[in-house]
Order: sequence, then C-alpha cells, then structure tokens
Amino acid sequence: DEPSFATADQVSVPSATPVALSSVVAMAVGATISGKVVNADTGAPLAKICVTANLNATNGGGFTPGVFGQTSSGGTYQLENLSSGSYTVGFNDCPGQAGSYVQQWWESATSQQASSAVSVTAPGTASGIDAALVPGGTIRGTVTAANKLPLQGICVSVDTGQNTFGQFSQLSTSTNSKGTYSLTGLATGQSYVIRFDNNNDRLNQGNPGNPGSWVTQWYKGASSFSAATKVSVPTTTPVTGVEATMAQGGSISGTVMGGGNPQGGIC
Repeated sequence: DEPSFATADQVSVPSATPVALSSVVAMAVGATISGKVVNADTGAPLAKICVTANLNATNGGGFTPGVFGQTSSGGTYQLENLSSGSYTVGFNDCPGQAGSYVQQWWESATSQQASSAVSVTAPGTASGIDAALVPGGTIRGTVTAANKLPLQGICVSVDTGQNTFGQFSQLSTSTNSKGTYSLTGLATGQSYVIRFDNNNDRLNQGNPGNPGSWVTQWYKGASSFSAATKVSVPTTTPVTGVEATMAQGGSISGTVMGGGNPQGGIC
C-alpha cells in the first residue's frame, strides 16, 4: 500500500515455492486530471490528442511511467486513477489525428522541464488543465532497401543529438507496409535532423524485403548525427521526399541458458 516504487517493501523469493503475502492490499480511489484541448488558431476542439501525466521525480525518485489518455470528439479528456502528487502534463498528436499539432506541456510550455506542475490529491480532481495547440509542420518520405523494396517498421525520428530517454516526446513514427512515413507535430520555421533506425526490429521480422537488421542512418545517407543534412520546415505545408535507402547490417546471436535449459523472454 505504498504510494511509490521508492517506498515499497521488497518481496523476497528464495526458491521456486510460491510466496504468500501476509496482508491484503486495499486499493484506494485515485485522483483525476481533466481538461480540454483546442486549436490555438480557431478555438475548435481537437479529438484524438494524446495527453500524458508523468509523476515528478520528487514524489518518489527516478523515472515514473506516465498515465495516458486521449481527447474525445469534444476535445475533453480525463486521466484517472492517479496517485497523489505533482505531475507534468503533455499534449501531442495521436495516431489517427487528422492534423499536425506542435507538442506542448501545461501551461503552454515548449519543454517538459519548463512546464508548470499540476498538483492533485486523491480522490480529488485537478480540472481546467487545458491546452491550445498550434498547428505544426510535417515531414514525409519513403524508406527502402537497396533493392528498392519498401521497409516496414523502420523508426523515423527527430534527433536532437541529446539523450532524451524517459522524456515525453512524440517526434517519432514508424514506416508502414509501403515504407512510407509521416512525421507530424513539428514547430515551423525550424530545421531538423532526421534519423532512421531499426528500433522496431520485431516488426520487421518476416516482412517481404525486410528480414531483419538495418544500419542506422541520418538524412541524407549520413552515418552520424554531425554529418546529417537538416530538413527545413518553413510552414505547415508538408515537406515531402525525405527518403532513406537502408543498408542491411550484421547480427549477433546465441542461446541463453538457465539451470541447463534454454530461457525465453530474456533481454
């Protein structure tokens, strides 16, 4: 019944014998964060906008996975079953969203670090956590192998040259079965480094012309971030033709054993 990972008691599992907990865990009613998302230019409500609340590290230490929600046809959302604490709330395009809108955080912050905190105490509700999203730019293209066959499941992302693990960002997408992609939510009037990699490798297995490993590259065919050609996004008009031809890479394989038996599900 602890509120965070950092304060939880560890459960010892000394052998294969099942461990019975000595107490019953009583689940408490969680808190709620709610609001509405609209188009900053027109004021029209925006459906299918992803909303994420991340518990700040000071409430338990370390990275805390976010709670996700999506706006309704009227632009409203509710994030429920939250622990009491202080949250950063972010807004970005969801798959299937008809437009392209620039990611932002509460209150109109352009980065997670600069956002205002939303404090909520269970079982209460923090309402009025609204957002007005600015229409953004789009980069589109096709990713193929050297034999010109399309590659599905290749990750296409904006690369800032910094390690952003654990930070909330929507500036990535994957190629579809035709090898095409659409990278949305880009602030206009800027230039971007685009990276193509095989992080979605499990999607690639068994796809025609895409049997496995592909070497990471940056646009245009660069082997490093510093050598990449930046893509300019001057307006909300989609920038097209940002293509990549991937080189097939090598692989390392082996078998993980435990107790004399092969072990599945090991990373």
